[in-house]
Amino acid sequence: MGMIAVICLGYYGLRQLSIDLLPSFSFPLIFISETYPNVAPEEMETLIARPIEDAVSQVPGIQKVDSTSFEGVTTIQAQFNFGTNVDTAASDVREQLDRIKNRLPNDQNLQPIGIFKADPGQLPVLIVGVNAAGLSATALDNLVENTLIPQIESVPGVGAALETGGVVREIRVEVDNQRLASLGIPLSTVINRVAQQNENVAGGIGREGGREYEIRVTGLIKDPRQLASLVLASAKDGTPVYLGNVARIVDAGKEQRIIGRLNGIPSVGVTVSKQSDANTVAVARDLYAKFAELEKTYPGLHFAPVYDQHFYIDDSINALKQNAFFGAILAILVILFFLHSFRSTLVVALSIPTSVAGAFLAMYLAGFNLNIMTLGGLALAVGLIVDAAIV
Repeated sequence: MGMIAVICLGYYGLRQLSIDLLPSFSFPLIFISETYPNVAPEEMETLIARPIEDAVSQVPGIQKVDSTSFEGVTTIQAQFNFGTNVDTAASDVREQLDRIKNRLPNDQNLQPIGIFKADPGQLPVLIVGVNAAGLSATALDNLVENTLIPQIESVPGVGAALETGGVVREIRVEVDNQRLASLGIPLSTVINRVAQQNENVAGGIGREGGREYEIRVTGLIKDPRQLASLVLASAKDGTPVYLGNVARIVDAGKEQRIIGRLNGIPSVGVTVSKQSDANTVAVARDLYAKFAELEKTYPGLHFAPVYDQHFYIDDSINALKQNAFFGAILAILVILFFLHSFRSTLVVALSIPTSVAGAFLAMYLAGFNLNIMTLGGLALAVGLIVDAAIV
């Protein structure tokens, strides 16, 4: 009865175990990334890398700081002493970087500093290519960013979904400088007028009947025709000069730095990562169900997997299960051959599933997950179980 109870409880524990490729662990590494478009590597080193290196070097527990600068991008790797709490180290790094913001260039093109922890558990669960028949590149980008990604992130266990390779819509104002000069209108007037008319403005608080209302004036330009009808100034005869009179308004996409193609078809990539405590296999299966649902909702939409971690997990775990099973069967047959005793062999045969089931129950109670390391350990332990049972 005791063996049956252990096996039943072990089976329950196995069903509850989270499945991942690798166990949860973290390296004492922090990665820092800074983007400053169109800046030469030498200037990135002088203006960005050195101030950040100096700041990070002051963090307690730091062992080594390395930096690499490319055109427009600097990456810094901060290595800490083993045993350092990575979360605390990341917080200390962020605090030090806040103190040196005034040493960095005061330029709106300078992007916010990114701080990342080295966590193998945050490898993407799934990378998919998305394309849609009949949609322009900008329309596809808008659909993915504003509609599909929020729905993907609503899947239980999903941590984040990031888009790459899309064509972001951009409304360009191509000014005719000769026409502008002939009317005596400086270029700064065009820039200021467009900026003033393309923003939302807080309008204060309105009161009515004992209630207060926050007033907000929306002014973001969504239609290029709104720009064309924008009044810049008045001509000498008093007629208004519209932006459309001195500039060409182009509704197009931004210059692509990352181009996505899937089987030769323009596509947008979506990288999905899971929450730290989520089951990788369950998350991947739920994502495929969501993709099928979205394909039915939006005719012509197609999701194609490029990378799927749960396939690697299934293959690795199935191989280990198979090896452990055949190893146990072979061990039992060898024992039966040498001992010539069915009763003794039965004792050994029952000890293997009972011990493995007990291990699954202990793993569940201890909060471990099922991965290639734990399964590999169990496969090796089968031999020790056989030795102990024989003794």
